[in-house]
Amino acid sequence: MPTVENSDGVLSMRFYGAAEEIIYSIEVSEDLQTWTRRANLLQELDNEGFRKASIPQTADTQFVRLSVSIK
Repeated sequence: MPTVENSDGVLSMRFYGAAEEIIYSIEVSEDLQTWTRRANLLQELDNEGFRKASIPQTADTQFVRLSVSIK
């Protein structure tokens, strides 16, 4: 399960991301209807196999989801 932290207007999500057959994507929305993939927010794997995404708050209301799909 991802862990989430909110600090100074930046939401950080950390999750295990070393499975080679899985594609991980971060998507953001202001209305839960239209989602935008934000690949530039996803960091490379750390030495423990975890990835981190840091999502700056760009609107008063903002939703974030981690999308997981199989290659």
